[in-house]
Amino acid sequence: MKLPHHNRYDPIPLPERKTYEWPNGTRLAFSLYNNIEHFGYRKGLGADAAAPAPAAQNQRNWAWRDYGNRAGIWYYFDMLDDYELPASHNVNSMALDVYPSIAQRMVARGDEFVGHGRTNSER
Repeated sequence: MKLPHHNRYDPIPLPERKTYEWPNGTRLAFSLYNNIEHFGYRKGLGADAAAPAPAAQNQRNWAWRDYGNRAGIWYYFDMLDDYELPASHNVNSMALDVYPSIAQRMVARGDEFVGHGRTNSER
């Protein structure tokens, strides 16, 4: 019996694989990215571990989301700068309207903008 298969890569066991190196002999690559989202106050679905899904947004999950754009992202940018790391960010377009300084910092750093919808208050 044959099962469906993809052609993305060959099923080669680890000990038999060729060594892959990135430019300059680098052997490891990784990507840093985060979500920069905007929610209307008490609009849309919330992610609240204390409530059954799907849960309406409440004060608690609004607060941690709001903290990310006002404070958390700035600590994250500083850490990326300290280690001279590039990053990509999944961004709601409305978040950039409400927090234009986030976009300015991303542009200054040379980070990538990844479209992540208009707002997480709508599907």
